[in-house]
Amino acid sequence: MNRNFGILTLLVAILMATTIGCERMAEQMMPPMSGGDEESANQLTLDETYENIRNGALLIMAYDPASKSFKGTVENTTDAILPQVRVEIHLFDSKTGNSTAELGPTPPKDLAPGEIQNIVLPEEGPPFDRWTAHPEVGPSSGGSGGEGGNETGGEHGAGGDEEPPMSGGDEESANQLTLDEFYIYDNVQNVHVDLLYDASRNTFWGSVENISDAVVQQVRVEIHLFDSKTGNSTAELGPTPPKDLAPGERLDIVLMAEGPAFDRWTAHVEFGPSSGGSGGEGGNEAGGEHGAGGEGGGN
Repeated sequence: MNRNFGILTLLVAILMATTIGCERMAEQMMPPMSGGDEESANQLTLDETYENIRNGALLIMAYDPASKSFKGTVENTTDAILPQVRVEIHLFDSKTGNSTAELGPTPPKDLAPGEIQNIVLPEEGPPFDRWTAHPEVGPSSGGSGGEGGNETGGEHGAGGDEEPPMSGGDEESANQLTLDEFYIYDNVQNVHVDLLYDASRNTFWGSVENISDAVVQQVRVEIHLFDSKTGNSTAELGPTPPKDLAPGERLDIVLMAEGPAFDRWTAHVEFGPSSGGSGGEGGNEAGGEHGAGGEGGGN
């Protein structure tokens, strides 16, 4: 009897050891989750908030349907400077499972310990009902578009297709930015635009980059200033002198603020021949209403 019990105990021990060994082997052989799989697993609905720390950067983002943009912050939670911090958002259609657009990356910025950077990324591309986000830290390895670095999330693509334009007045009202927010726009006539306000110099600065394989003609930028208390526009800056941009060429933008006090702003970029007379207005644009060029599409 004791001998039979001993044999039974030995068999159970061998079975348990075999089971544990197989599980560990399966874990070791299982391939790591790819970026696309990770994004599929972590997609959020439009009323959910993204909050996560990666590489020392705490990213908190949420979708704001009123402004049709994603807003939030990225914070350095470490005791050292985080170099070239930037943020991307990927949009998805849950019906097809496909990615519809990529927003960003935002302009890279070194964050001091405890520093918080506000993030605003306007939506673009086809309809979507899911999204995910990730911060990137460190030097970019993806070329002039600012892609690469240490990131969490999937691959970087060219972004979404241009969406149908809003009317100029509605767009400017919906997309006004505070003075500490970035203006970011991708794939408007195949250019990337980033602008920000420098309070110390009372100046808006940034760049427009041709990310296509063809020349983009007569590129120019305008900025509109607003007073949130009255809701009125206080000044229009620009347009900048028109310039043809070769593939990969970047145009630096510097526009001094002027006029009455303001606490909100928006911007748009224009392309092609002007039809608005000596003022240089018109053409194809992304942003608010502008001369004979009509109401432009896109932020």
